[in-house]
Amino acid sequence: MHEEQSRGIGLAEAMILVAALGLGILAAKDPVRHMNLDRDTSLAASDRPSRILYWFSTAFPCITPLTVAVPLLALRRPRPPLQEVFRQPGAIGCLAASAALLIHGLGYLPRHASGSSYHYGPVTPWLQGSQLAGYAVLGAWLSLWLGGGWGRPARARDVLGVALAGLWCLAPLLGAAISL
Repeated sequence: MHEEQSRGIGLAEAMILVAALGLGILAAKDPVRHMNLDRDTSLAASDRPSRILYWFSTAFPCITPLTVAVPLLALRRPRPPLQEVFRQPGAIGCLAASAALLIHGLGYLPRHASGSSYHYGPVTPWLQGSQLAGYAVLGAWLSLWLGGGWGRPARARDVLGVALAGLWCLAPLLGAAISL
């Protein structure tokens, strides 16, 4: 296995992450603007899991660009060989979530382009996409673990990737809690 000193996130990487977070805040503006839990009668005060998932749906647009940025940062030099990069749980988890969100987003494009009345509001696509991304992360991590490739996160960017991918894993768990 390639031995490498762990190094923190550098200035260029921090700038990329700040720009990604800025894009995420911009993407979250529409769901937050349409969310009014005080007046929403469909979410009763006793329905805490739905409220929690609804609030998480406004966080998912913020973490989506960060999730896309982490695998790209993992490819920056200095880095271990590519074979080891794709065995890092943070990089592979964020890559799986990014792929799932891309596939889910492509499914919404035809509806949006046609101006169809099949529109649930700005929050629903994030709720559905976040659950799909969570299942993708869980599947990627399971295959990585079963394949014997699960390694300890050695770099700060992989620790960030594990944290972000772990947030995506909360969506299916919250969705299951709501449906009980």
